[in-house]
Amino acid sequence: MKYFDKAFSCKQIINVICVSVSQNRQQWRRSIVEGEKTVICPILEWIFKNVDVLKERAYLAKYLTRIDVPGAFQDPELIELSNQISALMEEFKDVHSQVVEARKDSLIMENIRADLNSMKTEKEQLGKRTDKIERKLHGIANIERLLRQAEKCRLENEQLEKIGHLRLEQRNLILFSDQKLQRLNISLEEVKIAGENVDPTRRMKALKEEMETNHYMVNEKLPKEIEAKRAVIADLRKVVDVAAMDKNDIAELQQKIEKMNQEIMELVNERNRKDENTDKLSIYRHQASVVYKKKAKLVEKLQEARLELQNIMNMVETKKNNLKEKGGTDFVITTTQFKNYINKLRIKTSNYKRKHAEMSDLKSEHAVLSRTADILTNQWNKLRLKIEESGGKIIKARDANYDEKYEIAKPETDDDATERFDVRKRNYETAEASFENAFVEVEENIRNMEDEMVTKKRKIFRAGIELQLMKTISGKLRQEGLRLVNQIEKEISRVNKELEVLQHSDQGNGLSIKEATAQVAMWRSLMKIFQLKLQIAEGGNKNRML
Repeated sequence: MKYFDKAFSCKQIINVICVSVSQNRQQWRRSIVEGEKTVICPILEWIFKNVDVLKERAYLAKYLTRIDVPGAFQDPELIELSNQISALMEEFKDVHSQVVEARKDSLIMENIRADLNSMKTEKEQLGKRTDKIERKLHGIANIERLLRQAEKCRLENEQLEKIGHLRLEQRNLILFSDQKLQRLNISLEEVKIAGENVDPTRRMKALKEEMETNHYMVNEKLPKEIEAKRAVIADLRKVVDVAAMDKNDIAELQQKIEKMNQEIMELVNERNRKDENTDKLSIYRHQASVVYKKKAKLVEKLQEARLELQNIMNMVETKKNNLKEKGGTDFVITTTQFKNYINKLRIKTSNYKRKHAEMSDLKSEHAVLSRTADILTNQWNKLRLKIEESGGKIIKARDANYDEKYEIAKPETDDDATERFDVRKRNYETAEASFENAFVEVEENIRNMEDEMVTKKRKIFRAGIELQLMKTISGKLRQEGLRLVNQIEKEISRVNKELEVLQHSDQGNGLSIKEATAQVAMWRSLMKIFQLKLQIAEGGNKNRML
């Protein structure tokens, strides 16, 4: 019994909190008493989601819960105390509402202070950035013309972007209209096919059945339901009009109800006995009552189905209207279209991540290049100072507006400040774009110079290797030349000696040089003749052997 009392007390508390009951309330109460997880878990989920609200409710319930005292135990002192308690409760409500409003005001003031501090810091940062940009842009020539061109470029880009959006909207409208036309053509073809295949007798039969069901619902079912509702309303009015009842009155009413139920049961039993003994048509009456009940159940199911269909149609219409308000059309995408859209979205997200990584790399590279540019400017300044100290001159184009000083007037209103901020922001963006272009050009020049340096180093290395080869070859040739010169000198000396010997032999033989040469030629021709004879003889021997 204690368990059931606790369950019913929990049920009363749950009726107070805002938990939606999707099923039958009686079944829901029974599930709470039995402790089913399907009912308890949503309640616990709602409680854990709204802990702060429930804490506040518990705090208020601690001081605003009334104690009901039965009328039999009431006296003037208790009535006076209850009146005082109600007055104190009203006073507590007023004080609590004032405390809540004061908390809200304090939170609003804290938020405003935080916003003001953040605005001050942002203002200081913007002032520093604008001063830095002014110092950077002070020595750039034709800055006004560049700013005008940048503003024109920005306006043209905005116009192109608007035109692109308009073109995209027009394309989407054309696509939606084409799809709608296709759907209407398909539905028209289906209607034509259905109209060609319509059977008039079946349609008339279906219409007659629908008319009969509607006639039954209008003339029999709905009037009975209306009468039953009226009887319930009349009973409720009687209950409302009845004066306050105590336990004795309730006990008397329960006794009367029990007596009436017993009398009804006795009358039903007597009727059944008479029907069994006298009436032979009881079976048919029973069958007719069963058919009537089935008919009533079918009509109820039909009514529920119609209500469900109407609800579904209303939901579809509301969703179509929401789609039309959001997207400008009531076109509903299919599952395949949604899958294709998801695939395209994944591709775009991957491309976005890749480009975001590339942008981060470019930003880091830009930071490195900006640092290198600062280092180069510092080195240039040092070099310029050295050149000036050594008495040299630097030839450069001097800006005509270099000596002009910018007059910075104090803004009188916030509008002037915002306008100046916008102008400086645009100037900063254009200057940043020009600096980025200059950095890109410098980077390209550095890369080209590095490539040229690498190629020149390679050429120098190859030339050094070729020079070493040429040196070694020239040394070898020099040594070979000396060796050949020595050999030639030796050969010349040998030939001179042979000439001297030949001259002595010629003088001894008494032959001249012409005669000696003729004799040598004759001996050579004679040797050729003998060689030819030997070849001919060898050829003849081979032929004989074959």
